[in-house]
This record gives sequence, C-alpha cells and structure tokens, in this order.
Amino acid sequence: VFGIRDWLILFMLGIVTFILINIQGAVVNQYFKYFVGNENDTTIFYTSTTLCLIFGVLLASPLVKHFEKRNVYLVCSVLSGVLTMALYLPGPEDVYQLHIINILSKLAIAPTIPLLWAMIADTADFSEWKNNRRATGLFFSATTFAQKIGGGIAVGIAGLLLTIANYDGAAVQQTDQALNSLRLMFSVIPGALYVLTGGLLLFYHLSDSKLERIRIELDQRRQSE
Repeated sequence: VFGIRDWLILFMLGIVTFILINIQGAVVNQYFKYFVGNENDTTIFYTSTTLCLIFGVLLASPLVKHFEKRNVYLVCSVLSGVLTMALYLPGPEDVYQLHIINILSKLAIAPTIPLLWAMIADTADFSEWKNNRRATGLFFSATTFAQKIGGGIAVGIAGLLLTIANYDGAAVQQTDQALNSLRLMFSVIPGALYVLTGGLLLFYHLSDSKLERIRIELDQRRQSE
C-alpha cells in the first residue's frame, strides 16, 4: 500500500479528517455550556448535524455523475472548511446564525463520506493493475487504521490546547483565554484542517477516465486467466 502514492494521499487525508472531527467533537458540550450559555442547544447541534450528513451523503452520486470524484471532494472540503471557520463569528446570542452555518458546513462535507471509500477502492484497482496483485482488504483496513491514528492524535491535541488555555472543567465560568480556546477548537482549527484535506487532494492524480481504462484492462486480464 505504501508504494501507491495516491493511496498515501488518502491515508494522510484520513488522519487529518479524524483529527478535525474529534477536536471539534471534544469541545461541543463545553462550547455550548460556557460560551453559548445553553447546554440544550447541544442536542439541536447534534441532531441537525446528523440529519444534514444523512441528506448530504445522497448528493454524492449526482455530483460524481457530472464531476471528477477528486474535484468534488476537494471543493466540498474547502467549502466546508470556510464555513466551519465561520462558526467563530457568531456571538453567544447568535444561536440561529450558528446553527445555520453549521448546517451548511455539514451539507457541504457530507458528500465526501462515501467518496473517500470509493476512492480507496480506486487505489486498490490501480494497485492491482500496477502490481498484478489484488489487496482490497488491506487498503481498506489500513485506511481504517489511519482514522484511528487521527482520533488518538486529536484527543492529545484537544487536551494539550485546553491545558495551555487553563481550562477548568469544574469551574462555573471559564476565563476569556479558555473560552477563546473552546471557540477556536470548535471552528477555526477544524475548519483549517478541512481546507488542508482539500490541499492534499491536489496531489491525487487518479482521474475517473484513467480508472475506467484500468478497469477495462483488469477485466480483460481476468477473462484471460
């Protein structure tokens, strides 16, 4: 797998994606408790996020019919990154604005969920074509491992940033420094990492047209065996 450059790009993308997801997820409850001042909005946030992801996934297929998978993933990542960073702007009283921005950001990123796994399958086809050996299970399991790495790194980063900001989980109120750290981890940091995933895809060069030719050749090989 490490001999396939395009898979390595997706491997790094998986790590970064799970870092950003877990960094934001680590502070959602604290963000609404201490900054927004209403923990009940946490439920609205999670519910709207889940519904948007479910609906947004359905957009992947029609988008891929008209555009390259890589380009769809890239644009969705950058757009979601910008919108996620914009979550820093709403104040404690701007709850509706906050939820609208979050809904748009989740709708933007949702199509990438099935696209990642489709692109992993593409790299497995490319590997078989290049190396005459099928290793689909290895490609998928290694990608899952990358996501676990990202989740582990995120926990460490979140804890470190909160410690630096002197966050106190037992406090009734947080310092301005701690509140700003929560806001950055909820918005700017994951948003910037979304943009980074889009940047990584600039180095991914398996086009859909090339993959179609590869699959035709693979079918011919299998029929001749």
